[in-house]
Amino acid sequence: MPVKEPDLTVGPVIYTEPIVLAVGATHRLAGRESVSYEDLADETVMGGARPDYWREILVPVRTPSGRLIPIGPSVSNFQEMIPILVTGEAVSPVHAQAARYYARPDLTSIE
Repeated sequence: MPVKEPDLTVGPVIYTEPIVLAVGATHRLAGRESVSYEDLADETVMGGARPDYWREILVPVRTPSGRLIPIGPSVSNFQEMIPILVTGEAVSPVHAQAARYYARPDLTSIE
């Protein structure tokens, strides 16, 4: 589990959820069924997860072939992500439930 802080304790897993890639509905990846880390080297991926190693668990610094994955705007909540995703400025990994809680015609997610 990605927990390095000495004051946090990891207990039994009680819930898991897939991670999907959130993109604007008109983004070039929007029609895809899946994406790879290699695809992310051609995109800007939203930053903001703290500590940094949490983001690196989801999106590594480099692709398996060694290409750099650009990290862009940092946000602290989903509401701040929406305009950045809609305009195509960046893409972002999110929990699959975001599609249900933040359903919008100008956003889509890719598994």
